Amino acid sequence: MKQGQKSWEYIHKDYVSRIVHVFSPNSKRILDKRVLKQKLSAIQQVECNNYLQSSIINIYNESDMSWLDKASDMQYKYVVFWYDGCWPNNDSFEKNLLADIDTWNSIDSSWIISGQIKQEYNQYPKFANSFVVLNILNWKHNESIHMFNDITELRDFEILDVDWKNSYLKLDPIGQKYALAGMLGLYENYFKNNNATNIKKYKDEIKNYPFSSWLSWCMDKNIPVWGTSDTLADCTWYVDPYLNTNEFEKGITGNSYNRDLVSREGKYVIDKMIKPSSPVYFVNTEDTSLVTVNELIDTEFEQYIGVTAGFKLLYYAYKYGINPGFTDFVWFDFDPHSCNFKRETLKQWDGTDYPGWVEAWCERNPEANNELLPMVRDRWPSVLEKFGGQDSFDDFWIQVSFSDHTVLEVDIINDSDALFNKIKNKRSFMWTSNIYSYILPMLMHEPFVLETGFTNMVNKLKSTHKDTWFCGTDTQDNDIMCNIHDVTSATQNSNLGREQ
Repeated sequence: MKQGQKSWEYIHKDYVSRIVHVFSPNSKRILDKRVLKQKLSAIQQVECNNYLQSSIINIYNESDMSWLDKASDMQYKYVVFWYDGCWPNNDSFEKNLLADIDTWNSIDSSWIISGQIKQEYNQYPKFANSFVVLNILNWKHNESIHMFNDITELRDFEILDVDWKNSYLKLDPIGQKYALAGMLGLYENYFKNNNATNIKKYKDEIKNYPFSSWLSWCMDKNIPVWGTSDTLADCTWYVDPYLNTNEFEKGITGNSYNRDLVSREGKYVIDKMIKPSSPVYFVNTEDTSLVTVNELIDTEFEQYIGVTAGFKLLYYAYKYGINPGFTDFVWFDFDPHSCNFKRETLKQWDGTDYPGWVEAWCERNPEANNELLPMVRDRWPSVLEKFGGQDSFDDFWIQVSFSDHTVLEVDIINDSDALFNKIKNKRSFMWTSNIYSYILPMLMHEPFVLETGFTNMVNKLKSTHKDTWFCGTDTQDNDIMCNIHDVTSATQNSNLGREQ
């Protein structure tokens, strides 16, 4: 490690959990494919911010395991180590992981490591390079185990199907008493080729992946290894970037590639980049009621600027105040269907039976991406509740109807001028959601485009009024709610949230 270089960093979250998540930003596995590494790291960061609640450790020197001792000192019980190209796809990962752990511990709590076990006929088992789970307490009881361990023998094992419903697999070491029974054919010998050639092949396959050697180490020390459940695996997205990496990088950079050589999930990510499709956000997929800033309540911004998605911008207008007939709304989106939906809703909807209105609009516009339609009936009651109920919403909708509205089809990342040419210079509130840290722009754009777009937007918004406020994320997915003049960077804004 170079002088002055940090070995690891800890990022604390207030959520109390037995779990800490660990990432290796400088991992060497696909560093020779820098564009692929950059894009996958960006996706992983955003999705983990979206769906993981527990604290995080980033390690920059994989030979130094002092972070694991520190995690133990901080009373963490378990580590989830994430490899490149894997991230959670919903917010149930931690809940389902703890359920798996409780099940493993109820049957055999002596385990040290768990993961998605890959077992092929007459091949020694290994973990999928997606994520592994470490039991910190049991690791401390076996301090001879390191990040990478030398393998001198591949000990035979027994596969136990503990729970068919959840597909729990357990690898148990084969003890001495089974040796003769195996020779006599009284149990299935899963690995008959414990020779130097196969040991070298196995070592070559796993040598670059931290913790991968722990599986064979545990077999050698008579320690069982658990396989994670299908339920937990379903909570993750794994693109397997180590499978035909050259073809994957070609595809993700927009070049011709062999689809047959890329994983199903990898093809999905590539298709999302090359053929972006945006659903119409009839309702917000996150909580509609973001916490507001007390000093802004009822101060009546003269202009509200925001993306067309759902009711988030209207909620801020509801809390911060509008002056019917004098307050302006400027809506924008790069998706034409989202713009059309917002225009028609503002002009034609009477404020009642929103789910029915959305369903009728989708029937009239079958070409629009309506994948979020099922959420509308589910979420509409909670939206009304945030606005104080139907009667309160009706009164507010009348005020909204008497305000001026402009809806623009604009890509503000690349052309914020098209938006700001329509914005008046007066006290404004702007909400951009997560445009500058959204997965699709991260995949589609060249380096620094997002940073440049964010900086241009900030500078233009600053010119509208000294008391103009901004709400949204920066390019590093930091949530911001502050006076726009407080924003001085495209990346370092983690302390600019002013919500109470």
